[in-house]
Amino acid sequence: MEIGAFQRTLRGEDVCGDAYAVVSKQETTIVVADGLGHGPEAAAAAQLICRYVEEHADESLDTILQGATLAAKGTRGAAVALLRIGARRLSFSAVGNVELRTLTRRPFSPVGAPGIVARPLRRVRVFEHLFDSQDLFALFTDGISTSFSLDGYESQPVQRIAESVVSSHGKAHDDATCVVVRV
Repeated sequence: MEIGAFQRTLRGEDVCGDAYAVVSKQETTIVVADGLGHGPEAAAAAQLICRYVEEHADESLDTILQGATLAAKGTRGAAVALLRIGARRLSFSAVGNVELRTLTRRPFSPVGAPGIVARPLRRVRVFEHLFDSQDLFALFTDGISTSFSLDGYESQPVQRIAESVVSSHGKAHDDATCVVVRV
C-alpha cells in the first residue's frame, strides 16, 4: 500500500483548518478532518478529532465517529471521513462534506452522512468494498472542487497525485487537503 498526502492552508492564515492522520496497526485507518471555517479554532477541532481517531483506531468506524462527536463537543466541529484498509477489504464512513473519490475495477461510490462531528449525529453508515491491486482512493476536503477525477492518474506516484489534486482543483477561499491511497 502506498499513501501520499498534501494540504494547503488558506492564504493569509497561519494554520490549516484541515488535518489528517494515518494509523497503521493490524489494519490501516486514515482520517481526514475539515474543521468548520478556517484558522486556529478550525485547526483545533480537526486536530482533536485526528488525535481521537489515533487513540481509538481499533474500534469500528461508526463507533469512532460517535466517540469523536462526544470528544469534540464544545469545539467548532468538523466534517470527517474515515477509510480503513485491511486484507483485500476496505471500509469507509463520513460525516459532512469530506469525500472519497475512487478509481477501481469494481464500482464503489460511497456517500457521507449529513452533519458535523461535535454535534449529535443521526445514523452513520459504513460502506464496505473488496478492492483489487492498484485501485486508487482519494479522501479530500471541501477545499477541493468535486469536479476532479482520478482518471489519468493511474501511473503517477500517490504523493504527486495528492499534490496535483490540491494545486489543480483547490479552491482559493478555503484550506485544502487530499490523501491518496494505492492498494
